[in-house]
Amino acid sequence: MVNMSDLAAVGAAPLGIVISQILPKDISDDFLSKLQNGINDACKKCGTFVLGGDTNFGDELIISGCAIGTIEKEKYLKRVGCKIGDKIYVSGKVGAGNAFAAQKLLFNNNMDSRIRGNDKLENTELKIEFFPEAKLEWKNILLKYSSSCIDTSDGVLSSLDQIMRLNNIGFKFRNDWNETLDPSSKILFSKHNLPLWLLLAGEHGEFELLFSIPAEKEKEFLNEADLLNLNPVYLADTVLEQNIKINLYDKEQILDSEKIRNLAFEKDFSPQKYLQKLMEIDGELKKQ
Repeated sequence: MVNMSDLAAVGAAPLGIVISQILPKDISDDFLSKLQNGINDACKKCGTFVLGGDTNFGDELIISGCAIGTIEKEKYLKRVGCKIGDKIYVSGKVGAGNAFAAQKLLFNNNMDSRIRGNDKLENTELKIEFFPEAKLEWKNILLKYSSSCIDTSDGVLSSLDQIMRLNNIGFKFRNDWNETLDPSSKILFSKHNLPLWLLLAGEHGEFELLFSIPAEKEKEFLNEADLLNLNPVYLADTVLEQNIKINLYDKEQILDSEKIRNLAFEKDFSPQKYLQKLMEIDGELKKQ
């Protein structure tokens, strides 16, 4: 799905995927069966196939893939092209990827009920289930209307940061930005007393598409999306000043994406150190 999402972000139609697998010698038949069935299920979901690759044995499980797709000549989605006045949308609510990662890497996993999407949440523990899907069905409408596109595989803030630097523009989140977040993820983070904006800042994205729509095309885009049963979520506006602004702690704040951009590398990929630094940044925002 990671590789197929990269195709979706450029508006390509998938032909297939080649996969390299290095398998531990002591891998169980049950695990191997689940792994291969999962790859097969993902390909079926995307209407495509495994074209080939390489399988070998080693000390640890390592899987890599390369998706192959086609585009019409000179007709593809780019990250460059977003302009001041464009509206920023995502293809669905965001935050589930970071909630899932936090649940796996940081939180106690002894939770009973599994809750999805908009199910009622009443005095219960919950467990985020995360099955990301490449948004290939958005190809035609985005080729028609969008001025730039990227997927949120590295998180929403990271995606905005890249678009910001490539296009020399800035962004202002909608005032009720927390309405763009996955409901179950919000409850999970609230339960653990974590600020909700961290659902945007972590690096485990949800593989939604983040794209810009010129203001003069917005109404027509939304009408067509409705006819196609697509549900774009309005996220932010583009602005002149090159930074990312958000209403936080009763005031408009600037999220310094430069501090977060390479944070995982700086903290040696330690989830605990990563979260600690994000909480330090949150503390600074509270004081401003």
